[in-house]
Amino acid sequence: MSLQNSKNPSVATSAGWGWILVFGLCVIALGIFALANPLTTGLAAGLLLGVTLTLYGILAIIAGFSSRHVAGWSIAFGVLATLAGILTLLDPFGGALSIVWLIGFWFVLAGVFQLVIGFRSPSDRTWHLLLGILDLILAAAILFEGPLSALAFLAVAVGISLIVRGVFLLMLAFGLRRLARG
Repeated sequence: MSLQNSKNPSVATSAGWGWILVFGLCVIALGIFALANPLTTGLAAGLLLGVTLTLYGILAIIAGFSSRHVAGWSIAFGVLATLAGILTLLDPFGGALSIVWLIGFWFVLAGVFQLVIGFRSPSDRTWHLLLGILDLILAAAILFEGPLSALAFLAVAVGISLIVRGVFLLMLAFGLRRLARG
């Protein structure tokens, strides 16, 4: 029976559960690899950032030349992104560290924001204050540690994210398998 001709949508939806299962297992394996190899993870993250910035920059420059409304800004940002991408490709570990530092600065902003809310709002004051303190501690741990610790943080963040996503894919695959079996 062809999936396109199926009148039962659950059959069409659940037919690929095995591929999703394999994908989930691969994602979990990548997550474990990321946790076990922080330097390789940092290199991969830096290279991915470099490629992304370079492609974004090139596309922004093209868009700038094709649109008169935002041409100046688009071309300027495109040139900056392209240069940043090329520099990141030349030093991928530096690019990976910049990701970690951005996360650290984000934790500073989030921590200050949570503390301000905690001091101003009577509802959930304790939670906001605790989250603010936690965010500032994480920021300090990220921003004031050495580069190897920063790469280890990136590896842990990427590894945990991949493992959680892989588990989600496994749950999705088994759910689709149940649909297929009726």
